[in-house]
Amino acid sequence: MLMGRICILLLIFSFHRLSGNIPVEQPDFGIDEKLGAMLPGGIHMLNEDSVPVLLNELITKPTLLVFVYYNCTDQCPKMLGGVAELANFADAIPGLDYGIITISIDHRESSALTRKIKQEYLQQIRKPVDQYFWRFFTSDSLTIALLTDATGWKFRHSGTTFIHPTASILVTPNKLISQYFYGTYFNYMHFDFSVDQAARN
Repeated sequence: MLMGRICILLLIFSFHRLSGNIPVEQPDFGIDEKLGAMLPGGIHMLNEDSVPVLLNELITKPTLLVFVYYNCTDQCPKMLGGVAELANFADAIPGLDYGIITISIDHRESSALTRKIKQEYLQQIRKPVDQYFWRFFTSDSLTIALLTDATGWKFRHSGTTFIHPTASILVTPNKLISQYFYGTYFNYMHFDFSVDQAARN
């Protein structure tokens, strides 16, 4: 009799789980793609000189958003190195066809560190480009959370470091999420095609 009741309960649980009535716990880091969603307005960030800048005013062409933290010693340097290689080898012209915005997810990082990281990676660009095509920023924790939530880029603290996805996000001039790129390096032809599509909004 008891076994029969247990079997019935298991069947009911399985039915509700399959039908979506029982919530399945979601991981607190990773990517929840939000293609077509619009970036929120009123996002202010600090540049390497601690000057507040409005994010939406910077996005006037297809723009690659890159979330890292500057003190990272693992995936973030590889990510930024991959972005530098992208700028060097893709046919799309940095600053003309697209821009890049890098934002630290660690609100504790300083403008001095931002300047250091910016120079380190801009020096890897061998093309003659406008130095403002790739910008580096910090912001407060609430603003960072607002922007990462809006783009589905989920991360969490782990001691003194962060657990986070390795992915960048292309947005259109109209501030719509157009494409996600996974990993630390890019398929240049795919990126060129994506920039062309994003330029058409």
